[in-house]
Amino acid sequence: AAARYPEIAMTDAVLDRVDRVLFSSEPFPFTEDHLAAFRADHPDHAAKAQLVDGEMLSWYGVRAAAGLSYLKDLADSMPASRP
Repeated sequence: AAARYPEIAMTDAVLDRVDRVLFSSEPFPFTEDHLAAFRADHPDHAAKAQLVDGEMLSWYGVRAAAGLSYLKDLADSMPASRP
């Protein structure tokens, strides 16, 4: 049976190529416990883990415009780590 949510293998090769790993509160309710587990499993990439507001990223309609602004603010808050 197909997984309910997409899954990505969190290998060092994958994590080396990303700036952030976003843990959304929706549709799956990731929590600080999930961030702690990620950080324990991937200490070299611990700083990349960030909990984000799933309503802003997953809901359509009235939240869509605000969600774009939310994403821009997230991107602007990221340190420039790659060219």
